Amino acid sequence: MTQRDRKIAGLVHDLRAVLDGRRVVTLMASSGELSMVVAVEDAIQHCVRTAKSTYDASIADHKSEIDAKTEAAEAYVFALPELNNVASVRCFIAAVAAGVRRGFIPGQQARLLLYTAQLQLAAMTRKVVA
Repeated sequence: MTQRDRKIAGLVHDLRAVLDGRRVVTLMASSGELSMVVAVEDAIQHCVRTAKSTYDASIADHKSEIDAKTEAAEAYVFALPELNNVASVRCFIAAVAAGVRRGFIPGQQARLLLYTAQLQLAAMTRKVVA
């Protein structure tokens, strides 16, 4: 295994740790790669905080548990990062995956969101032929 392969394996491990909700400490990554991992974690945490605060507000407004969970799930999706650049698309994809795992995003909606990210990423990375 080359040094590059070990570095990539370490980053994949760190990304999985982010998606599992554990704190990440990356020793092998360069500052740019580390900032990407931190950005992913921040995006996920922003969505989770938004969903939790929406859920808490719904319960405080004496809404049913089902309504509160529905509103929290909607808030999670609305809090997803915008698809402005390649880094934000990666954060978006990670946040969608975390949302599925945490029960905020159902499978069919996740497929549509990930397809949207795929199209946006393809549009961003496609070279313009003059």
